[in-house]
Amino acid sequence: MTLAYLGQPYFHHEPAIRELRYRAALEASGFLNKFGQPNFSPIAHSHNINAEPPGGWVEALDLPILTICSKLCVLQLDGWGHSKGLTREIGFALERSIPIEYLDPDNYLTASTSTHLQALIDYHGVEPNLERDIA
Repeated sequence: MTLAYLGQPYFHHEPAIRELRYRAALEASGFLNKFGQPNFSPIAHSHNINAEPPGGWVEALDLPILTICSKLCVLQLDGWGHSKGLTREIGFALERSIPIEYLDPDNYLTASTSTHLQALIDYHGVEPNLERDIA
C-alpha cells in the first residue's frame, strides 16, 4: 500500500477562507481514503495545532513526510499557484522525482464547500496579504 501526500493552499488573510480550506482538506482526504488511496494531509493534521514548530510546518514536518510518500496530490483550490508552501512542496517533489497528480476540486469536494469557498474567494480575493506570504 502506498501513501499519498495531499498538498493545497492554506494561508489567507481571511480566517473564513483558511477554515474552508481546512474543510476542503478533510473532504478531499476522505474521498481519497474512501477510494483506496491512503494519504497524509498536512492541513488536516495541523490546522488545529496552535504552536508552529521552528522553521514552520513545511520544513519541520511536511517535507520529511513527503519524502516517504509515493506521490504528491495537489488539490487545485483557488490560489494554489500563489501558495509559497505548496510551491515548495511541488519543487521538493520534482527534485526527488516524486510523481505529482493534480486534482480538480470539483471532483473531490462537496458542492456546499466548493460553492462557499468560491464565494469567499470572489469577495476577498485570492491574492495574499502583502504583510504575510500565503503557505
